[in-house]
Amino acid sequence: MKGLRFGAWKALNATLRSVGKGVTWVVVRKAGCVEECVAYAMIGGAVLGAVCGAATGFAFLDHSGARVAIEGAILGGLLGICIGIGFGASVDTVETNIEDVLKSLDSK
Repeated sequence: MKGLRFGAWKALNATLRSVGKGVTWVVVRKAGCVEECVAYAMIGGAVLGAVCGAATGFAFLDHSGARVAIEGAILGGLLGICIGIGFGASVDTVETNIEDVLKSLDSK
């Protein structure tokens, strides 16, 4: 079972946590959380969701006016933050459950 330790969920969770740790380091400079904290995955998901949402909102709106495009980017970014927080928490939960199942299989 040791060959199955690194998979898609592990890679996605590691990516979200590293983005969250980077943002936390830049903003706060001192994280008060242990390394396995779900907050890192949620922050990483929020940042990536905001960037993707802002880009999508900017691209899908009519570019007849700069104000409309900026409003689309803002609304897309806010929606991306909401989706990203839920996505980061979901990824961390699924990855934790997979690790727990693999640990229980190793003990037998």
